[in-house]
Amino acid sequence: MAVPLNWQSKVIGALIFRSKTSDSFGEREARVGMLIADQIAGAVANANLHEDPQSEAAERLILAEIGRIANSSLRLEDTYDALSKKIAELVPFDRLAIGTVDRDARTLQYNFVTGIGSDDTKKYRAAGQCDFGR
Repeated sequence: MAVPLNWQSKVIGALIFRSKTSDSFGEREARVGMLIADQIAGAVANANLHEDPQSEAAERLILAEIGRIANSSLRLEDTYDALSKKIAELVPFDRLAIGTVDRDARTLQYNFVTGIGSDDTKKYRAAGQCDFGR
């Protein structure tokens, strides 16, 4: 027998009963199961809320480490490898490029490329509607 866990008008889970005996659950058990589900739904919902803040806290730690790495040298190019490794912890990628805009030439100059095709051209000419400003 499965009883929905409802919280704030949404089904957030289920309370599932099993028995080796057939016909173990009747109307009474269903009613009691629903009462139990109503009692525990809030606690289950709150427990689920605490999972996200923990992963968000872990993300914030990695972001702080990315900031620390980026600011650890006056020459950013000295930090690219370490930065790319930390970035990959948050956003898995096959290729990562870090570039700067040359507004006069209307190009994006790759300062660092890693991953698949990292030996490709280091410049990208701005496409028609891409405006780097002048």
